Amino acid sequence: MNIRVIVPSAASLPFVRAAGDHIESLWSIVESGDWSADNQLGRAYADACLDYMRQSEFPGLLAHVLTEMIGSRRLGGVEIGFLHGIAVRAMVE
Repeated sequence: MNIRVIVPSAASLPFVRAAGDHIESLWSIVESGDWSADNQLGRAYADACLDYMRQSEFPGLLAHVLTEMIGSRRLGGVEIGFLHGIAVRAMVE
């Protein structure tokens, strides 16, 4: 199953890199080097991801995003903020 074919509308997410409707990466981020700012950005990305999953009724998107995040072999402020944001909303909702 190819995620890039299933949910082309995910191209509108701020952490997705796309050329038109063709999704090239589900985790394409730029870090600022400021841990606090990057962490806040990651939390905003988590909110966008969860809102998209709810609206599109496609909860599987999270697994695909995490697969690409892990594949990037990077765990900086944006990634930590994203994971924290997902965890906080999971505990509240």
